[in-house]
Formats: sequence, C-alpha cells, structure tokens
Amino acid sequence: MGAIFVCQDIEYAINFIVQTYVQKAPHRVFTATNDKNELTVSGDFSIYNARQIIESAYITNDQTQHIIAAAKGYTREAQNALLKVLEETPKSVMIYLIAPRKSVFLPTIRSRLAISFIEKARVVPAPLINFTRLDLKSIYDFVKNSSKIDRDRARVLIEECFSDFCTLKASVTQKSAFLQAVTRGIKLLGTNSAPINAILPILLILLEIKNGGKIRA
Repeated sequence: MGAIFVCQDIEYAINFIVQTYVQKAPHRVFTATNDKNELTVSGDFSIYNARQIIESAYITNDQTQHIIAAAKGYTREAQNALLKVLEETPKSVMIYLIAPRKSVFLPTIRSRLAISFIEKARVVPAPLINFTRLDLKSIYDFVKNSSKIDRDRARVLIEECFSDFCTLKASVTQKSAFLQAVTRGIKLLGTNSAPINAILPILLILLEIKNGGKIRA
C-alpha cells in the first residue's frame, strides 16, 4: 500500500506524515542521496535510492513499517524500479512518496497510488476584533486599524464573522441581509476596493443581530 503526497515544503511534509500517519510505528525516511550518503546535486531520487526502498520493504517485521521517500524529483529509472514494490507491497508496509508537484511522477505511478496535497499551515495573526464583546466602539477601533488588514486576512475575518453568526438566533430577514453582505464582501475582495469595505457591512449586521435588531452605541 502507498500514497503520493504533494507539498512545496519537503521537510514539512515528512514531519506531517510522521505525526499524522506513522506516529510511534517503525519508519525510515529516504532522500535523494548517493552511496556515500551525500545529497545528489540534482536533488532527484535515483535508482540507488529506489533499491534502498525495495530492500527495506521486504525486511520481515511484525509491525507495520512506514517508508517515506522525499525528493524534488524522481528519475524515470527510479520510478520504474519502484513499480513492482508498489504493485505488490507487503501487507505490513506503507510507502509514501513526497514531491513538490504531482507531475514529477510517471502516469504509471500516479495511477497506482492515492494522491493527497499538503498545505503548510499558515500562522494566523491575533484577532483584530473581539466578537464576544462586539459593539460600535470595537467596530470603530477596528476601522481605525483597517490599514493592517490585507485581502487574505479579510477573508479569514469574514469566515470568523460567519462562524459567529451561526451561533446566533436571527430572523429570516436578518439571515438574508447577513448572507447578502457576506456575498458582496467576498466579491469586493476580488476587486481593487479596500478590504474594510467588504467587512464593515457584515460587522454592522452582525452587531444588529446580537442586539436584537437594534444597533446600540
């Protein structure tokens, strides 16, 4: 059994697979090295590396073995050598192939393995507004600091507004107004309009819902 994982950050992908799938089980990581254990100049997984994986896959073990291959590229010879072990993988072995692009792999490899994409986790800045204490003053302060908000952060804020909205009891009219504001906001983020123009109407409607239909100072 095996899988392909596509990720721009190879080291991040290795750690992700170990933490998510391998955990404390036996595992080995193979990178693009030569017979002196030196990284290859091209950074491509070679026939030498493929033979290392094949040898490791057929070592008898009572526990499930996890084999991770990670490289920027894989030579045609290496991939052809891996075909047999991927087709007839021992039951106690899992093989993971990591590369920055799906196109790195030959169609014969891609057709035999599930393909997953790993996105490196983004560091989300601290909230710019406290939804649990939303009032006109906090919205005003938020507007004053709106220069700190880029389009990506604005999208996150709209998602946060929607999550907060889902916890509230709103009338049909309020729901409709809020959803329309969200739709307009998302469209505005695709234009040259300032991100605050997309978020402010959503916040005001959210405040109105929280206050039972009235905006209070």
